[in-house]
Amino acid sequence: MAKENTNLDMIYYFITSPKNGIELVREKNFFFVALFIVTLSVLSSFTGDKLILLTAVFPGNLSLSFLASLLLIYFLLFSTALLYNFIAELFGHREKATMLLALLGLSFLPGIFNAPLALVCSGVNLEEAYGVLKLLIIFWTIGLQVLCLHKLYNFSLFRSVILYISPILFIFFLMFISILIFLTFFVLNIANILM
Repeated sequence: MAKENTNLDMIYYFITSPKNGIELVREKNFFFVALFIVTLSVLSSFTGDKLILLTAVFPGNLSLSFLASLLLIYFLLFSTALLYNFIAELFGHREKATMLLALLGLSFLPGIFNAPLALVCSGVNLEEAYGVLKLLIIFWTIGLQVLCLHKLYNFSLFRSVILYISPILFIFFLMFISILIFLTFFVLNIANILM
């Protein structure tokens, strides 16, 4: 009889062997676990930053800023998952958007280590080390997200990286077009005034 994989098995595999963790998630969708992992990651990062920065804020503002951060991360996670899925479908690779959302959410798992690292770093007066360690956690998370795109859509690694940075490229393209339109109207307006 085959052993059923639990949430802890999935978390263990996602940290120690991400390829096996991704395959496990593809077999059984861990959507709500992924949302919980994102919440824990944002909470840990938020707490770690507050421990290191030692900012004196009121609890109401603290909870409100945490909630705003969490909602922003959820919005970005949902929108990028939909955008990645749309672009992958343009290339002929069809997968469920909820599967991609679960994988991207689970890739936030390294962020859970932010608060413990901040506690250790502030305890031994190495606050600068926390910044370096947090940067490593960010790169670990990005690596997991690219690996998720690579395994889910069977893209090459280069195509997965391009797919990963495509939302940023899209935003820059929209900014360029907006600036171009603004400057065009601005120049035409100046030309009309001078004539």
